[in-house]
Formats: sequence, C-alpha cells, structure tokens
Amino acid sequence: MRVAVLGQGSIGRRHAGNLLELGHEVIAWDPVAGVLDGTTSAASLEDALGDADAAMIASPSSEHAGQAQLALEYGCHTLVEKPLALTATDAEPLGALADERGLVLGVAMNLRFHPGVIAVREAVRSGTIGTPLTARAWFGSWLPGWRPGTDYRHSYSARRDLGGGVLLDAIHEIDYLTWILGPIASVSAKLATVSGLELDVEDVAQLQLGFASGVQGVLSLDYLDRSYDRGCRVVGAEGTVAWSFPDGRVTVLVAGADTTSLEVPRDVIGTYPLEVAAFITATLDRLAPSTSGPEGVSSLRVVEAARSSAETSRMVTVANSR
Repeated sequence: MRVAVLGQGSIGRRHAGNLLELGHEVIAWDPVAGVLDGTTSAASLEDALGDADAAMIASPSSEHAGQAQLALEYGCHTLVEKPLALTATDAEPLGALADERGLVLGVAMNLRFHPGVIAVREAVRSGTIGTPLTARAWFGSWLPGWRPGTDYRHSYSARRDLGGGVLLDAIHEIDYLTWILGPIASVSAKLATVSGLELDVEDVAQLQLGFASGVQGVLSLDYLDRSYDRGCRVVGAEGTVAWSFPDGRVTVLVAGADTTSLEVPRDVIGTYPLEVAAFITATLDRLAPSTSGPEGVSSLRVVEAARSSAETSRMVTVANSR
C-alpha cells in the first residue's frame, strides 16, 4: 500500500518508520523538516496525496482538519493524529465526507493499544469489579523534556494558534475513559497557566466528569510533573482496578478474592506499530477503525464543555453525550 504521511516531526517519522517496517511504501511531505530515509519525498501536499491509497496526518493540530479533508477528497483512507480537529464543528464534516466516499476515517489514539488500558477495560467490561461507581485518571509530564534538542516554546503544545494546551494535547485520557466507561455527560473544569514556562495555553487542567451511566470521575492533566506520571483507577461495587504507568502494573482487588497483578510496559513504544497495523487492516478489509471519526468528535465535545465550564465557573452538559 502507498501511504502519504503528512508531517515529519517526531510522530510523523515514527509512523513512517512503522509503515516501512510493515512493508508499505511511504510518501512523506513536510514544509520544514526533512523526511525519513527510505521514504519518497513529495514536493507538495497534493503530490503526496495524489499517488496514495491512504494518508496519515501528523502535522500540528491546527492543520488536522484541513489536511484530513483534502486527503479524503483525494480518495485516501485517513488516520488523523489526535485531536481530529481543534473543534467539533471542524471535525464533524470529516466523518460525513468519509462515509460519502466509502473511506475509512480514524483518529490515532494509541493508548487504546496499551496493555494497561486494555486490562482496565476488560476488568470493567467483564463485570469483574461489579458496577463502576467512580473513576480517576491522570497525566503529568514536564513539557520542556518532551522533544530533546528543540525549544518547547515553538512546539504546537505550547502555542494556542497551533492547537496547544494540555487539555487538547492529553485528549488521550478523555478518549480512553469513554472507551472504558461510556460517554461523558457533564463536565466541571478549572484550566490554568500556573508555571513560568512562557506558554499562552493552559498547563494545568482539572476536570470533574459525570458519565451518562452515573459514574463520577476526576481527571487531572498537567505539563509540569518532572516525572512521567500516568494512570487510572476505577472503583466498582465489587472491587477496584488500577493502572499505574510508572509502576508498570495493573492491579485488581475484588472482595473475597486474592488481589491479582499484571505487569505491563512502562512505555508506549509498542502501541504505535499496533495502531498503524490496525489502521491498514481496517482500510484493506473495510473495518471500523480502532477510534472512529464520531468518537474523535465526541472527545472534542468534552474538551469544549470543559473550556465552557472553566469560563463560566459552571457545570456544563456535553453536547450529544447520550
């Protein structure tokens, strides 16, 4: 398969490398960076898409919607790096266009392929911990350390005009919580810039979540933790399941039974080739992608509700959450 990879930053190069490892031809385009060895360099965005069967959008977040639309118009099955767009309004037409053209549209949410997240979901969905009652999830990491050798202040993460801010940047947590627990119906949020990192976006996001099922959740995100701290904990009527990224472990505690513990990776490296392989399989077999366009839109609606809540200091109902 010929795959256009738009954007050759760290994630674009990773996707290109994984595609090459899987035996696919890669046509890469980036207006600034060079391209990975082994790929064909396109002179323009249109040249990259013109000869491609599929496309992976790995440009700054502000470019996602426009480039995804163009890729679909060129007849390419398309996987868009998170987020699908900056707003749900920009993202929603992409699904309709993909359906109209008979194309696969997916969103790259690689944590759905992490064994820790998968194990939590299995414990919840199998009924092991009984009816879910409460949930907590968190992500914290020191933004200046993300991309060694570059100035973080110039990255999309740090710039509002490029779609930065920890709330949108760490949308993975919103996605996997809804994958595990179902749609989020309401949000109460505080967003703040509390550091001296010279950002024009929030570096802290604290969300209280009400799920349509009745589960009550808390989500904490920041660009400030000098460690890499990530995980979640779901408490059910019969037990608890917890995933700790730093510990590399998922623990299940059930009343009247021995505690079970599963060792899982302390990194996400293995999730990326799985994500790419799943997308290619979806395009070849016309299967639903691991994270669909509508699911990407739903996550953006939660982000928008959180921003509205932070501005008004009120709980906000998530649009189309049921």
